[in-house]
Amino acid sequence: MVRGGLETVIAIDIDDVTMSSVGAWLKQFHPGYTIEYIRSWNAWDHVDTCHSYEQMMDEFGMINPDNVELLPGAKETILELEKEHEIYFLTSKRKDMEAWTRVVLQREGLAHIRLVNNMTDNKAKDEYLYDVLIDDNPSIVHYKKLILFDRPWNRYVKAETRISSWSELKGVLYKYGNCSS
Repeated sequence: MVRGGLETVIAIDIDDVTMSSVGAWLKQFHPGYTIEYIRSWNAWDHVDTCHSYEQMMDEFGMINPDNVELLPGAKETILELEKEHEIYFLTSKRKDMEAWTRVVLQREGLAHIRLVNNMTDNKAKDEYLYDVLIDDNPSIVHYKKLILFDRPWNRYVKAETRISSWSELKGVLYKYGNCSS
């Protein structure tokens, strides 16, 4: 699909694809745990000091942006890709979590990239226009245009296309039509 003169539209998830949100949550609220402890999408089930989804979401809303780091290679790859492709961030966050996300994007020089929140739009991620989606959610592996970003919580699912680092992305984009970069 060609839009705005750019070849391909690439939607990129924010949490634990672009930036280490779960890592920041664990560091700030549950020291002693690392993301390797999280073996399913229900992260709170793997952290003894977190007792519910609601507690996790409340804590996520209070994450200090200073604790959030970009995943290695994310910034460089995204900035390179946007030279030839339309890029936007597609996230599923409560509105109160967007503030620290925007602070991190600003700090890292990525605030110019559009941030779309499907929770505030009340849409499923597959209802948006994109040629490829890069995400870590194991429940959406059935999406035809998905590149699954490998994380401990999605290793139990089979995905047609999976990458374990940003450096692998360019090698698999050719599968999605005009993604020749």
